[in-house]
Amino acid sequence: MYVAWSAAARRIERWASAMGGGSGHLQRLDVVCSRAGRLLSSGAASTASSSYVKNRTGQHGEGFPPHPVSVVETRTLGSVSLPRVSYNHHLQDQARDGSLSALQAETIAYASVQHSSLLPDGKTRAGFMTVDGAGVGKGRMMAGLILENFKQGRKKAVWISKSPDLAKDAERDLRDIGACGEIPCFELRRYKVGCDLDEEGLSEGVLFATYTLLVSGSKRAEKTRADQILRWLGGASFDGVIVLDEVHGARNTTRASASFSSLGSRLTKATQHALLLQQQLPLARVAYVSATALNSPEQFVHFPRLGMIGKGAVF
Repeated sequence: MYVAWSAAARRIERWASAMGGGSGHLQRLDVVCSRAGRLLSSGAASTASSSYVKNRTGQHGEGFPPHPVSVVETRTLGSVSLPRVSYNHHLQDQARDGSLSALQAETIAYASVQHSSLLPDGKTRAGFMTVDGAGVGKGRMMAGLILENFKQGRKKAVWISKSPDLAKDAERDLRDIGACGEIPCFELRRYKVGCDLDEEGLSEGVLFATYTLLVSGSKRAEKTRADQILRWLGGASFDGVIVLDEVHGARNTTRASASFSSLGSRLTKATQHALLLQQQLPLARVAYVSATALNSPEQFVHFPRLGMIGKGAVF
C-alpha cells in the first residue's frame, strides 16, 4: 500500500515513450525533476507491486543517514541511472545530526549542480524541479538548498507558496535542519507595500510570499509586491535561491489539449507575475516544488528554467 505518490511520474513516462522511449529523455528528466516523483511505501520493498522498485540513493547521499521511511519509485524510472556529477556540499552539520537524510542530501546536490549551468541562451540559469510525493520531505530539501547557498555567501532567498499558513511550515523546515537561528524568515505580508525592506532590517534571510500576494500592491503607486521583491533582491544580478513551492498554485488551469501558442492569452495574473519574476531575475537559482505540477506536456511552459520547451529542447 502506498501512502502518497506523485502522478507526474507516470505522465512523464508516457511522454518519454511518446518521444521514442529512449533512456536519454528519462535521464534528462531525472536531472531536472528529482527522479520524477518518488513516493512513500508503508512497508518493506517486497510488499510493493511489480510496478515499483526501492529508491537507491547514490554517491551524494554518502555520510547522511538513510531516509526514515521506505521510498520507492516506478520501475521504469528506477531503471535509469542518475548521471555521475561532481559536487561537494556544505552541510556537514546536517550529516552529523541526521536532520537531512541521504535522499534529501542527494536532491540538494543535484539541484546545486543543475543551478551551476545555463540554459542554451547562455544568459539564463537552469532550474530544478522536485515532484516527489507527499511525505518525502520536499520542504526540508528546499530548506537545505537555501542553507547550502547561504553558506556560500548567497544570503537572500525567496520562498513563494500558495497559502500564508505555509510560512510556518517553511520556518519549521529551516528550524528542523538547524538553520532557523542562522537564517531569519520574514513574511512579506507583514510589511507595507512599497517600503524598502532593507531599511526595515531585512538585510538577509528568507522572504516568504504567496502567489496571490505577488499581484497585490498600491494602485496609486502602480507598484506590486513583485516589484518590492525585485528591489530587495537587487535586480537582475541576484543569484540566490527562489523556491516556487506548491507551484501548481501559480499555473493557469488550461485544458490538457490546449496548444502552446494559445497559452499566453489564458495565464492568470499570479502565473504572469511568477513568470515575470523569473524573467527579471535570469541568474536566480529557481527550484520548483510540487507533487502535482504537471497534467500535460504543454504545462512545461510554466517552468521555463527546466529548459524543456523551446529550440533544441525536448518539447
